[in-house]
Amino acid sequence: MVTIDKSSQEFAKHNPWLQPYVGLRNLMIQMYKDPRNKAGRKRDGTVLEYGHGTFTVKARMKLYEAVRQAEQENEELARIHGVEPQKLIYSKELDELIHRQWDEDLRECPWVEDAAEVGRFYETKIKGLQVGYQMVWNHLYDTPECSLNGR
Repeated sequence: MVTIDKSSQEFAKHNPWLQPYVGLRNLMIQMYKDPRNKAGRKRDGTVLEYGHGTFTVKARMKLYEAVRQAEQENEELARIHGVEPQKLIYSKELDELIHRQWDEDLRECPWVEDAAEVGRFYETKIKGLQVGYQMVWNHLYDTPECSLNGR
């Protein structure tokens, strides 16, 4: 993902009702970079390194709430500017499909519910080598919002 998308920021300057979606995109980038949002596995169960793999169901639920909030803000701004609001989750059927996917994932792939807990250090592959691991300091371990250490 591109870290800073100047074109969408510029577009939102001229179409201010789209600004909530620029904020949503920034949140998605933050969530993508945060290893606590990754299950550490593929959807088929293949174990990966900490901070890799599919988004956890917990992260997807957080993102879903952010999408709904952005849609609500978009609707309010669109009304002010006299334009049609743009929905991302545009039908009840799509909304139901999202919720069904969460339920199915929790039932069929319980490893995607939340990221595995890791301590102050964790093992990771050494980049560029097929074999070889190194210990990495988990800089998120001591952060106040981190739930990894059980505080």
